[in-house]
Amino acid sequence: MNYNIYNFWNKAKNCLSDSDKIKFFDENKEAFLLDEDTGEEFDDALCEFCEDNNLSKDQVIKNNDWIEEFKLFAFTYCIINGEAYKDIKKT
Repeated sequence: MNYNIYNFWNKAKNCLSDSDKIKFFDENKEAFLLDEDTGEEFDDALCEFCEDNNLSKDQVIKNNDWIEEFKLFAFTYCIINGEAYKDIKKT
């Protein structure tokens, strides 16, 4: 298993508040791109978030940054429920 996955998971599992999760997203964007298909899960999260919230992808990015609501959604989708981290959570 990729060392980065352990490193990111050790940081992510301590993110309890929304502000912690947003900060994790901002500081560890690579953590969201570690699935087998390198970023496909992140793209899926973006599509699902846009569909659920009736937003375009351009509306999810403001001033060259993702909106906070998406950062929280991506944290749950890619980190908590994501394929890249599923095995590490079993240990």
